[in-house]
Amino acid sequence: MLSLFFADSVGQEVVTLEPSESRHAEKVVRIAVGEEIRVADRRGAWIEGSVDSLSPIKVRVMRRGEDVHTGISVLQALTKGDAATDAVALLTEVGIEEIIPWGAHHSIARWDGEKVTKAREKWQVVAEESAKQSRRAFTPRIGELASPKELPELFSRFNTVVVLHESAQVGIDDIDLPRTGEVLIVVGPEGGISETEIATFAEDAQIVHLGPYVLRSKNAGAIAAALILQRRHWYSNGKNLEE
Repeated sequence: MLSLFFADSVGQEVVTLEPSESRHAEKVVRIAVGEEIRVADRRGAWIEGSVDSLSPIKVRVMRRGEDVHTGISVLQALTKGDAATDAVALLTEVGIEEIIPWGAHHSIARWDGEKVTKAREKWQVVAEESAKQSRRAFTPRIGELASPKELPELFSRFNTVVVLHESAQVGIDDIDLPRTGEVLIVVGPEGGISETEIATFAEDAQIVHLGPYVLRSKNAGAIAAALILQRRHWYSNGKNLEE
C-alpha cells in the first residue's frame, strides 16, 4: 500500500501537502518526483497520484476514494502511564471515529487544569500518527474530557451503548446490535468500573463481557470494536476500490 500523507483538502486535481507533511515526505521519507503516494484530508477522503513537484509536494490525482465510516466511538477511562496512548493507537487502527476521555471513579490518572489540554493534544497526535501508520484517511477526533454528570447526555447521542464489564452475564456476541447506527463502547480503567457506575449505566446501556478472561483497559475497546465491526461485516464490505 502507498505511503499516506495529509493535506487540508483533496478536492483539487493537483493536491498540495501541508507544509509539515511536505517537509517530512522530502527530508525523511525521501519522496521523489514521479513517485505515487496517497494523500488524505483526515476526514475520510483520499486520493492517489503521482508527485508532480517538490517544496511543497504537489500530487496529480489518479484515483479518488473515501474510507467507509464505522459509526463507532469509545468512552475510554483514563489510565496510568503509556496505557492510555496505547489504547488510542489501537482504537485508531481498528476503525474508531471518536475517542472520549473519561475520568472514572477508579481511574488512577487524573486530568486537572492545564493538563487537560496537553493530554488531549497528546492523544490527538497519537491518533494522527496511528492513522498514518495504518494508512487510514480518517483521523479519530479526541473528545472533551467527560465527567460523570455529562454521561447521560453523552449516551443520548448514540443509538447503542455497550459497557464492557468482566462480571456481566451476557457476552458481546449475544446482544441485539443494529446493523447501522452510532455505537458507543464504554471501557473502564485498570481498577474496573465501579458498582455505582454500572448501576447508573444499566438504565441506558447494555452491560457485556468479552469472554472468560479479564482484558487490560488499553486492549478491551479495540477488541470490542473489532467484534462489533465483524458482526456488521465492515471488514469485508468496507473496502475502498474506487478508481
